Amino acid sequence: MSTDPGRRTAATWPNAIATPRPPCVRLELMFDTVAPMTHRYDEPITCEVDRDERPTCFVWRGRRYRVNRVIEHWVSTREWWRRDSLHLGISTEIRLYRLAAESSHGRGVAEVSHDVDSDSWKIKRIWD
Repeated sequence: MSTDPGRRTAATWPNAIATPRPPCVRLELMFDTVAPMTHRYDEPITCEVDRDERPTCFVWRGRRYRVNRVIEHWVSTREWWRRDSLHLGISTEIRLYRLAAESSHGRGVAEVSHDVDSDSWKIKRIWD
């Protein structure tokens, strides 16, 4: 019994039935497939864009990837995770894209960033 008079437990609720917790099931077993793995990078890439400045293909580690679809796009106005950017007032615009891409070696999902001030591109994350 609980010592806190305001806290109700299964024993204090009328007609309460204790239900067992469901067993923990691994996600990949639940969907009968292997869960995707993500790898983080912070490496420079070269990127070609369309007239709306969205990536159409990029080259990373000497391999060319064609962008099939922009899954998601968002903008960060500063590197909020860096303390010095808060104190120095750095307001770099960074555009981030989650892309469905493919090369001659297969397909995957990549997250790339574009630093607008320096016009530099980086690969941030890969799901395989």
